[in-house]
Amino acid sequence: MTAPRYQDVKAAEIPEIVDDDGTRVRVVCGDFWGRRGPIEGVAADPRYLDVSVPPGKRKTLPVEVGATLSLTCLTAPAASMRHPSRSAC
Repeated sequence: MTAPRYQDVKAAEIPEIVDDDGTRVRVVCGDFWGRRGPIEGVAADPRYLDVSVPPGKRKTLPVEVGATLSLTCLTAPAASMRHPSRSAC
């Protein structure tokens, strides 16, 4: 087992990719769309992305067969207050 450790990463060190439809992807850890995030040395080789999809748009992103996916969907406070029972995901 690997001992826990902290990796200090500044926001400016996290690469951001902007797709043609305005979707922004910040690659925190792992590889995505030809870019690599600054966090390294994690035994499980995770991919951690911060994805922002423009309002009114939908986005489909690839997930490899056999991969485990965890998704947390956050919406703007104003949008969630108007429609608390609706999900943006």
